[in-house]
Amino acid sequence: TSLANNSSRAGYCRTKILQFASEYDADYATTSNKEKTLGALVLLTVPLAWGTYAPVVKFVYDMDPPVPGFLFSTAYYLIASASLLFLMNMTAENDIADLQSLNGVNGEVRTEACGTGAALPIRGGVELGAYLFLGNCLQVVGLQTVPADRAAFLVQLTTIMVPLAQAAFARDIFAIG
Repeated sequence: TSLANNSSRAGYCRTKILQFASEYDADYATTSNKEKTLGALVLLTVPLAWGTYAPVVKFVYDMDPPVPGFLFSTAYYLIASASLLFLMNMTAENDIADLQSLNGVNGEVRTEACGTGAALPIRGGVELGAYLFLGNCLQVVGLQTVPADRAAFLVQLTTIMVPLAQAAFARDIFAIG
């Protein structure tokens, strides 16, 4: 019965997700051109951020005295975390309203409907961010101690190793995605 219960919960979640997606599509169709233009401008900030990253890093490492790599990595992860927390707090009220419209009864928000609590995505994001931070810090230390050609080889080797590790853990060569 546990399998049947999980299957019915998955079906319920799939129905709710499809319902939300259709409502989102309807909302997007009624979005004004001004809002669409603003969204496009916000998306254009991504290449701006990526394009300015390398010159800023070069500038910081050319400073006298040089900034330690670990300190620099910590600083930009703290800035990114603060920015995301700010954005999360800005959108929290909208998310609660969306949940209430999807599955609330008398204004009650039932986040457990799909088997997750409200804090689960945040905890998952913090965990993945911690792994990314640790990997980045180890990479910074490695780049300071290994010749550039060997470092480039090792960094690019992850492009091959990650899918192979995924297939090994799944015990299925076709799991490479």
